Formats: sequence, C-alpha cells, structure tokens
Amino acid sequence: MEEQLNHAPAGYLLLSVSGTILEMNETLRTWLTTEETWEDDSFYSLLTRASQLYAETYFLPTLAIHETVEELYVVLCTKSGSRIPVLINAHRRKNNIECIFVQMKMRDYYENELLSQKHNTERIAEEMRKAYEDLQQVMEDYEVKRKELLQINQQLEDKATTDPLTLLKNRRFGEEKMLEEMQKGTRFSILLVDTDHFKQINDTHGHQAGDLALKQLARIFMTTTSEHDVVIRFGGEEFLLIFPTATEDMLHNIAERIRKQVAAYQFHHGRLTVSLGGTSRRAEESMHELLERADRALYQAKKGGRNQFIIDDNKKNRPLL
Repeated sequence: MEEQLNHAPAGYLLLSVSGTILEMNETLRTWLTTEETWEDDSFYSLLTRASQLYAETYFLPTLAIHETVEELYVVLCTKSGSRIPVLINAHRRKNNIECIFVQMKMRDYYENELLSQKHNTERIAEEMRKAYEDLQQVMEDYEVKRKELLQINQQLEDKATTDPLTLLKNRRFGEEKMLEEMQKGTRFSILLVDTDHFKQINDTHGHQAGDLALKQLARIFMTTTSEHDVVIRFGGEEFLLIFPTATEDMLHNIAERIRKQVAAYQFHHGRLTVSLGGTSRRAEESMHELLERADRALYQAKKGGRNQFIIDDNKKNRPLL
C-alpha cells in the first residue's frame, strides 16, 4: 500500500466482493486500537450488531447492483468494545470493494445536542401548554367569581334601594333618580301620593291589613304607569311617582287615572282613597324645592277634602323646562 494512502486522514479498507477484509491502512488500524491483524476477517466483524444488519440488507446488495455506496452511516466496534461512528463511501472495482471511512464523532455530538435541545424544547412547550391551561382555568375561575360578585353586588344594591314590603324602589332610589333627571336638564314631573285615613285602617283592621293595603296600592300604581315611569315608596303610606318628559297637562291626566283606579278598587279591608299633589320641575330648581312644591300641593289636596289631585303651578319665579 502506498505510504500516502497508508497514513491518510481517513480509514481505507479493501474488501472482496463477499465482504472479506483484504487490506486496511494504518489510519483505520489506529482507530481500531489494535495490533492484531484483521485480514481475512469479515467486514461485518468491524461493525456493531445493528450496523451488521444494515450492511447485510443494504451495503453489499447496493454495491452488487449499483457498484457504489455513498455516505453510509455505520458504527465500527473495536475488539475492546469501543464504538466509532463513521461514514463510508464505497466503490466496487472488478472483484474488489474499496472503502473510505470518515469518523463522525462530532456528528453524534451534534445529534445528541440537537436531541437534547429537542427534548428541552418539547419539555418547555409542554410546560407552557400546561401553564396556559392553568392560566385559562384561573381566568375561567376569575370570570365565575367576577359574575358571582356582580350578582351579589346587584343583590345588595337591590336590597339597599328596594322597599321590602311593597318591593317598590325606596326613597334613596327616588332621590337618586330625580338628581339623575336634573343632571340631564330635561323636563320631568312628580306626584306625591298619600293614603287617606290610613291610620284608621291600622287601628280598625290591624297592621297586617294596612301592610296588605300598601301592597295593593303598589300594584295599582305599577299597572297604571308606563315602564319608563318610576314608582317609589317614599315613606310610611306616602308614595312618589316620577314621570320623565311628562308635562303638567299629562301629569293631570295620569293623576286622575290613578285616583279613580284606587277609589274603584276593592281592597281586602274595604275601600280607600288617595290624595295627590304634583308639579313639574322648573329651571334651576333643586330637588328640595321640587319636593316642597309637590308636598304643598298634596297638603292642599288633603286640606280640601282628600280624594283629589292638586297641581302646584306657581310660575312666578322660574319658567317650566
């Protein structure tokens, strides 16, 4: 064997067509770390078991058909058990096979690094997927709790602004509603309604009868007003009705309809009537001033014989909105 080939930086192997080793350069012997001769051994004796199976099914059959094999990856196995990954380029020439071996130690290193990175990436992806699922669950739990809290807050708000006996809105809500309408700067009208001789109902028929009468009155007010109007239990046997955009003429018609409905209704204890005082808000008028004028009209209705409606239409100081 020529000196240059014998010490080339690649392994060289000459095989018979049956796979018997005929010649090996010094470089390959050094890789195999042995002084023993390999001549007359089978090519397969240099390989690991897995590479032997691959060589039997691919290497020699391919050479027999195509006379060339390029970049075949196999693993050499020394007699001491060490493993050397290599690439083989082989060519069949007449009755011999020439093989060149190039070590692939760095390839294995890089492949292992790539596999390690792949596993790390898959692990991180799985952790991120799990973290995302956990976050989704937290967000879903938060949304459930948020809705529960909103519902509780709404229930508390309803309790704080609802009269427990009649289930109408209470005085606090009524005052907030009037302030809201005033901030809009739009016209609205109000009615103060007082139950005539209510004390006699309690004294004669008992407080349960009085409570029932208030509930029945509440139903009458709700059925004789529109969905845009607001009916308030203002205190005791007194009610406040708020009518957005209603004029004084409209207020008169509404009040008379309510008065007649109440007078005609057969209450559990018998008959009763109501007195009504109303007015429309005037420019730059405060809520206190508005209520004061409605209360003055209510007082006149009761003083004038009850079961009637009086409107405060004093226009001396401020015009109507």
